[in-house]
Amino acid sequence: MGVKEKCIRSASAAETHALAAAIAARMPAGTVIAAQGDLGMGKTVFAAGLAAGLGVPDTVTSPTYIFFNEYQGRLPFCHIDAYRLEGLTEEEISLTGIADCFRREKTAFVEWPDFIAAFLPPDTIWLRILPGNAPELRLLTFSYSDQTGGWLDAAFGD
Repeated sequence: MGVKEKCIRSASAAETHALAAAIAARMPAGTVIAAQGDLGMGKTVFAAGLAAGLGVPDTVTSPTYIFFNEYQGRLPFCHIDAYRLEGLTEEEISLTGIADCFRREKTAFVEWPDFIAAFLPPDTIWLRILPGNAPELRLLTFSYSDQTGGWLDAAFGD
């Protein structure tokens, strides 16, 4: 199984949102996207775009203090913010119920995934969001397996 990478430039929050919505329109059940990036890089904007692409009618906000929110759309969508889970044991993390978000009939988007890496499925799509050379510019780099590639490549227009 090989790993693919795709880097996409986004010039604005609106472009990031639209990219995520296009990905969600093709996203199958069981998809987990783990997003790495500093504060203010657009992780929650991306989550809101995924939710919109899945037909979630609710406003998506960061679940920092409650760990995750679950929304209903074309597929169940869990938005996880693992930032406050840093330093907890696996047993303590399991008590939050986060593992339920990774069931095969759901989709999930994880902010600060390094804090719950042991819970992430092996076919997780990794997203790294970095600042560009202009205030709104973002570089979104996706790393994913060849097996995931078919639908994701189509969402990218490849």
